[in-house]
Amino acid sequence: MEEYIGIAKIFVDNLNNKKPIRGDYKYNFSENPNEFFEHWYFDLIVISKTTQKNESLDIGGAPGFIISKESKKAKIIAWWEKYEFEEQQRKRSELNEIIIKIKLKGWNAAQIRELTGIKPREALNIKNKYKSLDFSQEDNRLIVIKELEKLKKENK
Repeated sequence: MEEYIGIAKIFVDNLNNKKPIRGDYKYNFSENPNEFFEHWYFDLIVISKTTQKNESLDIGGAPGFIISKESKKAKIIAWWEKYEFEEQQRKRSELNEIIIKIKLKGWNAAQIRELTGIKPREALNIKNKYKSLDFSQEDNRLIVIKELEKLKKENK
């Protein structure tokens, strides 16, 4: 996480240099980010340059910013995007729990189908494709989660 806090500091410093707030204020960020599957989310806050205390200022439609785990790039997001990320995280957490159950039950295609609601052929493909994958790695779980998301969306 320290790597991402360093990236956040550089991002906010650049923001203060390129798009400064008028008066005695500057941007800062929460040092307790939220971790999502593909990125870290930081609240964007405004502090007084002299007192270094948080100020309650309306700074527009941006509650914070994300840093991609893959690219290490930061970008400001709008409120609706934050809610969208939170909803996506909730759904992916549910799929992650399903993957854990599937792994514990020995990658049975019928159980995959039962737990996910995907078609029998798709369940068999998932079983054959991923049964030997190391699920202690978050990236590997994310690969399966993304595929299950796609299949579930197609089956609606």
